Amino acid sequence: MLFFPSASTDYLIDNTLNIYPNPVTDKLTIELDLIINEPAQVTISTLNGQHVFATAITSGEVLDLSTLNSGLYFIEVKTKDNLSIKKLVKQ
Repeated sequence: MLFFPSASTDYLIDNTLNIYPNPVTDKLTIELDLIINEPAQVTISTLNGQHVFATAITSGEVLDLSTLNSGLYFIEVKTKDNLSIKKLVKQ
């Protein structure tokens, strides 16, 4: 089964992801509420599914998104046991 998030909703298996500011201009902070301090894979995609940014992080990291064009994106944060997808607006 495939799942494609819609532009109007966030997809959360659990409530472990907090991103701010959203809308973002340059710097995006990602906080993960995880009991186990494990790395997470972050992928930012366009609405068409094109991956435009990917990195591995731990909680509290700040991502430099200054090179992204303005628009609506999906940010996916995946750990071994969790998957969170949220809308991200780049100004």
